[in-house]
Amino acid sequence: MFPIMIATGLTTLKAMPVFSQESVNWLPVDICAVAIATVLESPAAENYTVHNLVNPSAISWTQFLDVLERASETSFERVSMSEWVARLQRASEEKTDIPGSKLLGFFEGMAEAEDGESIFDTSRTVGIVPRLAECKGMDADLLKLYLSKWKEVGFM
Repeated sequence: MFPIMIATGLTTLKAMPVFSQESVNWLPVDICAVAIATVLESPAAENYTVHNLVNPSAISWTQFLDVLERASETSFERVSMSEWVARLQRASEEKTDIPGSKLLGFFEGMAEAEDGESIFDTSRTVGIVPRLAECKGMDADLLKLYLSKWKEVGFM
């Protein structure tokens, strides 16, 4: 879901969509790499071939929006996904340099299908990868690092 902010630019719309049933289960890349290496080297993994590499300490989308406001030191209006898509449509008609306009169809589909997300069971993978069990949910400090790097490389 986070591409919504990145693709359109938080400052462009000054709003973020609210998803009642979504969560943020991002797994930092260093922990993901440790998990992959550990699973590949573990004899215990031979009995289980599917490993969901997501953060077992997911936070709700609402909590994520709170974290995002703290990390970005920006306040934004929280609106329904359909309202957010309508605003993106209007902004795209006024300006041609809004990257999110290229994903407008995708976002329209999201607005129509607000029926919840998939929940990934990580219990078996956590049993094999202790570092995964220690992973915290997204917080403002980690998100500040992400935002800083994305700005540095021109992603946002």
